[in-house]
Amino acid sequence: MKKEQLKSAFRTLALKGLKKAALSPSKRALDAKINHALKTLLKELNPHSILFFYPLPLEPDIRPTIALFRRQKRVRLYLPFMQDVSFEMVPLRLPLFTKKFGVKEPSFSHFNHHRVEVVVVPIVGTDRSLRRIGYGKGMYDRFFSRLQNKPITIFIARSLFFSPQIITQGYDVQADIIITGDGALLKGNQHDRVDYIKLPRLRALSRGRNLPCLQKGKQR
Repeated sequence: MKKEQLKSAFRTLALKGLKKAALSPSKRALDAKINHALKTLLKELNPHSILFFYPLPLEPDIRPTIALFRRQKRVRLYLPFMQDVSFEMVPLRLPLFTKKFGVKEPSFSHFNHHRVEVVVVPIVGTDRSLRRIGYGKGMYDRFFSRLQNKPITIFIARSLFFSPQIITQGYDVQADIIITGDGALLKGNQHDRVDYIKLPRLRALSRGRNLPCLQKGKQR
């Protein structure tokens, strides 16, 4: 079976799992853990610009984190604005409008700045290379291909759906770190190695803008 077929089959199963997680009584608790971990990590990274996403029902509700950083005037916040098969990065301004797929977006502005320090990305799942398996539209892949810099990329999901077999392509967006409801994954020293870290240890991960690789950890 080809990679695209494997990825499609994986996506179907993962989406079923995410729908189940979205209906779970523990959803709020999972989202609270994710927000705590995300806030902790972003405070340690201390970025001047962040691209968030506005959550859909299957995605963790990161609005508390967005609200926290909106109050910090030194940090520029952005949201995606969908255009054709990709999206533009536009400043986060209220009110938000519901657009295609039920996504909420700010109003469009002619903002041509294509540099951002941190990007927070929702995922359906990932594989051993820590590349993104999304909804199949390819919007984030096209957006990242146009960026003028390589931002720190944080994947977010309530539950981690992980393929030990590499089913993604080289153009798929790759994570620096993945935050889920029960832990966090950090890219290992080698392309095929993934280290697992529990959330209480997240604070020790970054001492500046570069995320280090762990030397030891439980391999997945």
